[in-house]
Amino acid sequence: MAATESATDALPVQNLTIGTYYVGVGDDISLVKSAQFKWDALLAATITFEDSNLPDAAINSVVAGEWIPENPSSAVISVVGGSATAATITVPGTTAGGAMVHLGNLGSRRMRAKIVVTTLGSLRVRTHGKV
Repeated sequence: MAATESATDALPVQNLTIGTYYVGVGDDISLVKSAQFKWDALLAATITFEDSNLPDAAINSVVAGEWIPENPSSAVISVVGGSATAATITVPGTTAGGAMVHLGNLGSRRMRAKIVVTTLGSLRVRTHGKV
């Protein structure tokens, strides 16, 4: 049986200003998910992950209980030009780089990346999933 795959530019290359951004990185059809982040040398940010099973929760909702933080110590994240602790990625603002996040064994319907930018720069997010 061939794998069914899906891939999207969840966030095409964008210049981000200081603030908080939310990007969908998961869907309800993929058993195995990955997200790749690519940043320039200017961007300083912290990237974390949140889950929801609520189909009507807006991707940018800040309503308590709609999105739940996901930060397992066993997260598989590879980083170049930054660092990761559990499922939290730190982008230093001095080095271009990127991260590959492998998300598996999650039963949640949806997942989003929460990106808190402290120094403006550019970021691209690309996702991929397999069933």
